Amino acid sequence: MERFWYEPNLVYTFDYYQHYMDMAQMKLCVTSYLQFDVSKVVGKQPLQIAMAKNLDSKEYYWNFECWHQALVREMDDITKNHQT
Repeated sequence: MERFWYEPNLVYTFDYYQHYMDMAQMKLCVTSYLQFDVSKVVGKQPLQIAMAKNLDSKEYYWNFECWHQALVREMDDITKNHQT
């Protein structure tokens, strides 16, 4: 872990268009009338919120994954179907 560090005197900010994303409902809200269920698009994988990758080394600086109960429930259903 010695090669990983951060500058405590810097302010790190992340922007993932949170004003468009309703994480509680897992919906992309473009307007009050135009909303999309993101769980149907990402399927059985987490929603990747923010990612930074070094193009030379291919290493990630950070990678946040957001899980929602709708994604986990779908995975539970698939597991149950495979066990029967």
